[in-house]
Amino acid sequence: IEELKHYRSQMAHEVNLNSISAKAPIAYKWVCLYKSWNIRELVMYRLLDLLEGAESNQKEYSHIISAILTRASIETIAILIRLNTLTEKVTNGQLDFFEFDDELDSLIFGSRTDDTPFTSKNSVTLVQKADPKYEGLLASFKSLCEKAHPNFAGLMNAYSKHHDKGTYTLFEPQYTVENTDYNLIRRIINIFHVEYN
Repeated sequence: IEELKHYRSQMAHEVNLNSISAKAPIAYKWVCLYKSWNIRELVMYRLLDLLEGAESNQKEYSHIISAILTRASIETIAILIRLNTLTEKVTNGQLDFFEFDDELDSLIFGSRTDDTPFTSKNSVTLVQKADPKYEGLLASFKSLCEKAHPNFAGLMNAYSKHHDKGTYTLFEPQYTVENTDYNLIRRIINIFHVEYN
């Protein structure tokens, strides 16, 4: 996908607090602009890796891998959508600056392990919050979760075919190239374009 190559060539190699504080001295006091910029660039790095992998695996008929990577892409783009929503709220005076800083810490440093003192946001919650703005994102996410998890869609339905009323099972990958998965990858790129720029 050509847009992925374009974004790959535009990736930032650093975010420098000094250059930010020179542009907006108040940003230095709160460091929120610095954190926001880092989140934005980190999302780009992760999203490009995930989407390039999803596209590549889809072409190679590794649809479970593509589904897992596309699902992770939705989780990742939901972070950028959340960042922009929070930024708009703090700019409009609907969110306290200290709360904004706490939210940024959770987005950038959040973890479900003891790696950091910050708890990460729940991915499903982030996607749910993004869905009103990008209708259908949650439904796509849930569908990909079904393929990604080792339940019926991601196990039995993905790798076998039943014959003779369930008395005979043929093991072979059942996924074919699904245009909807490719369209979803393109949609995530379009969402990224809107949210990143």
